[in-house]
Amino acid sequence: EYCSYGDLHVHSQFSQSHVEFGPPLEVIDILAHASGMDFAGITDHSYDLGCAMDNYLRPDPQAKRWSTVSNSMANADKFKTIMVLGEEISCVNARNRVVHVCALGITEFIPGSRDGARFNKLNNKQLKISDTLREIHRQNGVAIAAHIGAEPGALQKMFLHRGTWSQSDIPSDIDGIQGVNTGFSASWKRAKSLWINKLKQGLRIPLIAGNDAHGDFNRYRYLGVPFVLVKETFDRYLGYAKTGTYGKVSSPGDLLECIRQGKTFVTTGPYLCISTSARESNCLIANNDLLLDMDHVTLILKSNYEFGKPEEIHLLLGEYIPGSSEKMLFRRKCTNFAYEVIEKVALQNVPEKGYLRAEAVCRKEDGTTTEAYTSACYFTKYN
Repeated sequence: EYCSYGDLHVHSQFSQSHVEFGPPLEVIDILAHASGMDFAGITDHSYDLGCAMDNYLRPDPQAKRWSTVSNSMANADKFKTIMVLGEEISCVNARNRVVHVCALGITEFIPGSRDGARFNKLNNKQLKISDTLREIHRQNGVAIAAHIGAEPGALQKMFLHRGTWSQSDIPSDIDGIQGVNTGFSASWKRAKSLWINKLKQGLRIPLIAGNDAHGDFNRYRYLGVPFVLVKETFDRYLGYAKTGTYGKVSSPGDLLECIRQGKTFVTTGPYLCISTSARESNCLIANNDLLLDMDHVTLILKSNYEFGKPEEIHLLLGEYIPGSSEKMLFRRKCTNFAYEVIEKVALQNVPEKGYLRAEAVCRKEDGTTTEAYTSACYFTKYN
């Protein structure tokens, strides 16, 4: 009753190329609902949506794939899951290399095909990141920097023109950062560093999680060597990592507003928040300034048998000083056997303004871990 969960980077059958493909929307809905998710963002590739329905190598100036998926999602009542129409847009950064932006809640197709391993004479316009965000916002959608910690291989850079997100690529008007693309691996560590550096610059950007899920629900096929070798992995699937919202969402509009307000956390299972009390409804995570007239905040961590027992929980404080280090306000190694941790943390010697964020790790009986990270809440000591 105090949060919703979902996957905000999902590909359907309208993503179809030499290697990648997705399932029907109806199947995504069934699997998402069965796994306990409340929402899913359908973000098919721009370079696929610009191709013909019967031939993914032939460009289609009418973008019928886009209109088909849009029409398929128009009747929301047929889905048990809140399905949000979106697109994964290929655009170029300052070095003219391709990075991806996930748009959610848009109504019109946005082109981008440079890294799609096909030549599209009819619709080959390559937008810059800034142009892409401008178009998404014109349509009243939200723009999320997709899998910003991912680094393409040398051959993908050479043949598919793919690049990496850098600090200078992340604009001030981005609505969210997909820091987690499956689990908390090396990609997450790089994304987390980029995100924290932006927080220190004064930007207020919420965290988003997704899995870039394609095709089968228990595996992911990807390019090992472009045009030569296809590989598979079995730890990347729909709903493995989830975006959580503080507060229940009941419509696509509710979800988009939660993202705009920064009321999100990312997790592979546990619930985590920073609150004024032991009540989840008093969560402080949001983009607005909190007038810090309190002497403590409360950390709330909730897990269960499936996600493991709490092992460690942290509260960190950051200042708007580029290059500064975050301060660990609280760190606890959990030694009891409870699945719930509620900790009051004193706020002493905090600066005039800054941000707070929380982290937690739980451990399952098989030794594997699940993790959760909140977006930031922002405070000031004066009006």
